[in-house]
Amino acid sequence: MKSLFPSLLLQVVFALVASIPSVASFAVVPARQRRISRCSRGSSNVVLQASTVGASNSTAATATEEEEDPYQVLRTGGDPTIDAPLPSAFTECPFTGILAGPESFYRQVASKLQSPDIFSFLQKDQPMAEISGGTTVKQVLDQEFTALSSNAVPGVSQIVCGTESLRTARNVKEHKIIRRLVSHPLGASSVAASVPTLQDIGQTCLEETIATSSTSISTLEMTQKMTLEVAWQQLLGFDFDTDAELERFRRKAATWLDGIYHKVGTPEMDATLQAKEYLVGLVDKKINQLVEAGESDGSTLGGLVFAKETDTGKTLTRQQVIDNALFLMLAGTETTSSSLCNIMLLMGLHPNVWQKVVEEQARAVETHGETLTPALVMDDQGFPYLDAVIHEVMRVLPVTLISKRVTTSTMVVDGVQIPPGWGVAYSIYLTHQKALEEGSMDLQTGFKPERWLDPATRPQKPDYMPFGAGPRHCPGALLGMTEQRGFLSLMARAIPKFELEMELDSTLQSPIDEQIEWNKLSAVSTPMDGTRIRILQ
Repeated sequence: MKSLFPSLLLQVVFALVASIPSVASFAVVPARQRRISRCSRGSSNVVLQASTVGASNSTAATATEEEEDPYQVLRTGGDPTIDAPLPSAFTECPFTGILAGPESFYRQVASKLQSPDIFSFLQKDQPMAEISGGTTVKQVLDQEFTALSSNAVPGVSQIVCGTESLRTARNVKEHKIIRRLVSHPLGASSVAASVPTLQDIGQTCLEETIATSSTSISTLEMTQKMTLEVAWQQLLGFDFDTDAELERFRRKAATWLDGIYHKVGTPEMDATLQAKEYLVGLVDKKINQLVEAGESDGSTLGGLVFAKETDTGKTLTRQQVIDNALFLMLAGTETTSSSLCNIMLLMGLHPNVWQKVVEEQARAVETHGETLTPALVMDDQGFPYLDAVIHEVMRVLPVTLISKRVTTSTMVVDGVQIPPGWGVAYSIYLTHQKALEEGSMDLQTGFKPERWLDPATRPQKPDYMPFGAGPRHCPGALLGMTEQRGFLSLMARAIPKFELEMELDSTLQSPIDEQIEWNKLSAVSTPMDGTRIRILQ
C-alpha cells in the first residue's frame, strides 16, 4: 500500500473542542434583573435572551443591595496585589443567537471596544479573555503548560476522540514526546509518498461527482466525500471486503464526526458514542494486524504503531495510538473539506481569479503532464498562483472554533492582567484583520491573492496564523497544503468554468459575508448551501 495520510489542516486539532463557538450562550442574568428585548448591531440580527435593566437614581441604592451585577467580576475581579488593570470588558446584552458573517460577535465587540488586543466578556457565568494580534497571542500561548491549561476544560472532543491524544497532553514534557511521535508519520518524505494516492482519490471523487450530479454540485459534499476516502485509505489503512462494509464505515464515520456539535446526554451523542465504539473496534483490529506483521504498512496508523524515539526508545501506548488516530481523522476530514468549500466560494465570487488558476494548470499540464508530483504540490513555487489563492482564502476565512484554555495563575500581558480561573481563547480572524489595511477581510473587495506573490506585501508570522499558534500549532501544515493544492489542481482541470447557485446582491448594498447564510457548526464557517456551484460549458 502507498503511504497513507490524514487529509488535514491539523489546526482543527485545537479547534474542535467544546469551547467558544460563534453560536454562543452568554451570561445568564438573574431573573429579577431581566427583561426580554431585541437589539440591532449594524445589519446583524441579534436575538437577545436578556439585558440588564438600568436602575434609576432613586432606586440605584436598593438595586445595588438586592441585586448582584453579573459583570462585576469583569470589572473588579482582578488580583489587587498586581499593578495591572483587567481587560476592557463587554458588559452588554447577554444573548443566545447567530450573528451574520464569520466571527461576527467577536469582531463587533472588538470594534465597539476600539479593537484592544485583549477584551473580556461572560460565557455563561465564566469570565473570558479573547486574545488577538500576533505578538499578543504569542505572549499568551508561550505560557501554555505554565499559566495556561487546556485540560481544565473537559470538552466534547475528549469524549469523541479520547483523552490520550496530542490535544490532551497534560504537561510540556508529555506533549513534546507525543508530538514528536505523532509527527513522525507526517514528515516530508511520507507526505511525498502519499501524493500519488491523493491524486487517485481526488480524481475519482471528481469524476464520480460530475457523472452523478449533472451540472449542479455541492462542493462541501464532494470534499467531505474525498476527505473521508483519504481517511480510511491513507490514515487508517483499512481494507473492506465488501461494498456493504465500506458503506457501513461511511455511515458510522459521518455520525461520529458530527458528534463534536452535540450535547452530552442527547440521543445524538448516544449515537456518536456508538459510532465511536465501532471505529475503535476497527482501529484496534488493525493494530493487531500491524503488530502481527511486525512492520508498518505505510499508513499513518502504521506509523503511529511503530513510531519510536531513537534516543529514549519511547513509543506510544496502545490507547495513545487509538486516540491519536481518531484525533487525526477528525481533524483531517473537517477542516480540509471546509477550507476547500470556502475556496470555491471565493472563486465563484471572483471568476477572474479562478480563470488564472485554470490557466496556470493548463501551463503545468503542457510542461509536466497530467501527473501531480511532490515537487509541484508540496512546494509553494510549484503552482505559485494557486498557492496564493489558498493562503488568501485561509486569511479571510480562517479557523473560527478555537479551543479554550483556562488560566491556572494570574497572567500579565500587554499591561493587563488575566486572573486565574478565567477562560482564554485567541481569534485568528481578528489577528488577520489587524495585520492589514482596513477592509482587507471583505470577501469582495479585500480578497487579493496577488498580495502573496510579492515578499513586500505578503503577510508574515506572527500576524498570519492559518495553522494556529503556540506549542499546539498544527504539525500537519505541509500535508494540509499539499492536499489542498492537489485537489484544486484537479478541480481546475476538470471544471474550468462554473458559477455560484446562491443569489447575492452584486450592487454590494451590504457586505457579501453578511448576505451569506453561514453554518457556524464547523471549525471553519462555511455557507449553509455547501457552496453549490453550476458547471458552465
